[in-house]
Amino acid sequence: MLKKSIVVIQSICISWTKKARGGVLATARNKVPRVFQIPLLPDTHIAQQSYILHHLLWSETNDFTKPVRDQVDVNVIQGPIKQQCIGIYPTDHTLKIGFEGPYLLESEQKIFFEYRCLGAPMRTVPLVIFELAKEEWGQIQYNGRHSPGYQSTWTYEKWIFNIGFFSEFSGAKFIENPPQHNYSSLMELH
Repeated sequence: MLKKSIVVIQSICISWTKKARGGVLATARNKVPRVFQIPLLPDTHIAQQSYILHHLLWSETNDFTKPVRDQVDVNVIQGPIKQQCIGIYPTDHTLKIGFEGPYLLESEQKIFFEYRCLGAPMRTVPLVIFELAKEEWGQIQYNGRHSPGYQSTWTYEKWIFNIGFFSEFSGAKFIENPPQHNYSSLMELH
């Protein structure tokens, strides 16, 4: 019988335009926390092999005062989990986390990303970011700028993923202890 495995993913997206690149809005944007308590209703059923996704979206539309989206979903693990550019591969004993992209440079075990996923500037990132044992969690941060294609207006995004592999769920896991693993690809965005 499989042991209880709960994958907890907290996906935080902070989105802005040129208007919030500096000044008061940039200060407010930079104050958005990197971890949050994960709310769950008391009657939420968490199956033996589950993943919990807590997605928060922050935007300049409300001056970064609160999330414009704060949603929690509980799902049964049925294989790899993909969130934005991140692939999460659960087994009974470990959780492998890596980037998923269109270009894999196999000899270096790195992926070259073009603009579509991470955003500009282009960069090379590791295929495997880290591997978690039970009761561990890690944090991934990256940013990028995106163009809607036909317009010259850039939008900017910073993504933070808090990913944990636990036997039991607690909404405070990410705020109780620092991550055991960290990865950052924060680029200078012009």
